[in-house]
Amino acid sequence: MPVTFIKDSNNLTFPSDQNREYPLNDKEGQKGTILKTKAEMICVDVLKSSNPKQIPLSLSLIDGTFYSNLMNWFLNICKGKTYKFQYTNDVTGESGLYVRWLNGFKFSFDGIYYKGEIILEKEL
Repeated sequence: MPVTFIKDSNNLTFPSDQNREYPLNDKEGQKGTILKTKAEMICVDVLKSSNPKQIPLSLSLIDGTFYSNLMNWFLNICKGKTYKFQYTNDVTGESGLYVRWLNGFKFSFDGIYYKGEIILEKEL
């Protein structure tokens, strides 16, 4: 999976078997606001067009194991919205980019899977 969060010596790599929306490797997705999801659907990234400092990651069909790892990362490694960490996405070419997790840990549960959105803000 191309998305990895890194803080100090702690890494969280997103598993490849989850259905997430993120910019995939096409010229349009790397240049601007047009995205292609893992399911090959085209969508427009409104947040990216309105604020180029933000990186939205929409997650769906997250299993309980990855949800627990993600919550642990947010609460204990990243320690909430206060501290910066490194974001790497091999597909979009972003590597070691310092970001903060802006919107907090807000996920919903449908009885089987979790879903939610992570908004990262680039530190310039």
